[in-house]
Amino acid sequence: MKYTVDASVMARWFIPGEEYEEEALKIRNDYAQGKIQLYAPTPIIYEVLNSIWKAVTRKLMEIGQAKTYCQTIPKIMPTTIKFESEDLERIMEIAVKEKITIYDAAYIIMAIKTKSTLITADKKLLEKGRKYIKTIHLKEYGNLQ
Repeated sequence: MKYTVDASVMARWFIPGEEYEEEALKIRNDYAQGKIQLYAPTPIIYEVLNSIWKAVTRKLMEIGQAKTYCQTIPKIMPTTIKFESEDLERIMEIAVKEKITIYDAAYIIMAIKTKSTLITADKKLLEKGRKYIKTIHLKEYGNLQ
């Protein structure tokens, strides 16, 4: 199976106690074991790092742990595919039309480009993504396996 994951999924691989953490970790483990293919646009790494930074500033995690994750993230990154100018135009169109961020529109285009199912814990992206590609909430992942 092929999936595109967003930062709301990948951040749960690192920040404990988040809702649907178990499902997110199952995705990570299935990916690590080669059971599934994962895709994401390149900026996901910055979105995930930002989530980890927030966890540090909220004292949910120590800086040492966050720095360790900086070593781990590149090793378990989903596959990224370079966007062409047509993809970027489509990202812009969707972002404007749906009133979502460029980042969220990029997840939709990544899923379309890779013919994969988009998985998110973000309710707005879930709603908007379903207009363009098969999109499921993170909590549904366990039911697919």
